Amino acid sequence: LGLPQEQTRYESLARAALSELTRIAPGSLQEHLARGFAAYYLDVEYDRARRDFEEAAAMAPGRLEIIEALAPVYRRLGRYEEAVTLMGRALELDPLNAQEALEAAITYMVMKRNQDAERLLDKAIQIDPRNDGPYCWKSLNRLLWTGSADDARRAEVEATGEPGTIPCWWANLAERKFEGIITALNETSTDDLGRSAYGLIFPRELGEYHFEAAVAMRFLGNRSGEVDAWNNLLAVTREDLWTDERETNRLRATETRAWLALALAHAGLEEREQASRELGTLRNKTRHDVFAIDSRRIHVAFAYTLLEKYDEALQLLEEDLSGTGLMTTHALDLPLWDPLRDDPRFQELVEN
Repeated sequence: LGLPQEQTRYESLARAALSELTRIAPGSLQEHLARGFAAYYLDVEYDRARRDFEEAAAMAPGRLEIIEALAPVYRRLGRYEEAVTLMGRALELDPLNAQEALEAAITYMVMKRNQDAERLLDKAIQIDPRNDGPYCWKSLNRLLWTGSADDARRAEVEATGEPGTIPCWWANLAERKFEGIITALNETSTDDLGRSAYGLIFPRELGEYHFEAAVAMRFLGNRSGEVDAWNNLLAVTREDLWTDERETNRLRATETRAWLALALAHAGLEEREQASRELGTLRNKTRHDVFAIDSRRIHVAFAYTLLEKYDEALQLLEEDLSGTGLMTTHALDLPLWDPLRDDPRFQELVEN
């Protein structure tokens, strides 16, 4: 039952196993755990998952697997304080869990507690220095926290011991070094689909290489290169979004990052109807997932900016600045928002 959502061919087996467990052990700890995982992975009903995991937690206080199951549920429900508290307890019980440290750090970033985020990112790096993810998040966190691209680069040096080891997308973007973005991407080891080895906005299976290239090409005024990059992003995302054709060939219901990637690509290609449709799908997929909304609002705002729907973009930026989300006042300086810069409402955001 804990298998990832994308392995949809196992769904019927999982439901059959849950039915049998309910028959032989109703009300047991195992049944509550199984029901929680089914609600979380199969039905995407987070409040129902919460209730079952909380029942399990009451039956076995302090049990690591229950804590690790309940923390992401709280996070998806937007109960961030409870989520990071449980993540901290999980790290006390399993201090070498680098992924738990990284997830806690990202949660703190959404809470705009950047100092706490950096502490957890340092822990994740210390546990697993070969994993590139925490390095990239640390660079972004420092930029959002201080507004200094130099600080973002220093974070990279602190993590790796030398500059240039990891493509510093956000620092280059902040400094408007668009050629530097392309150079860094070209030097990054990629597979035959051109996927970047380092995940910054999207995980590599969703083609963040092409997103970064498209944005850089856009600001360099290279429309042909930009179109190629957006089309590559579409191709990679569609390939990853669909399951094996020999199976059900159905879309993965919870791949909200993919819908965002599709929306951005269509917006960049000026395919307004398709982009609006994918944004609508994204809204529908994330309507019960507060964390997905908070952690991706900044990118949705950029999609609306590409579509020249400035009212929607400004509203999202204001929401992200005033509440939970990755956006900070320092991020308003990024060139992503150049089309909004002369709007009095944007200037008011900066001033306030």
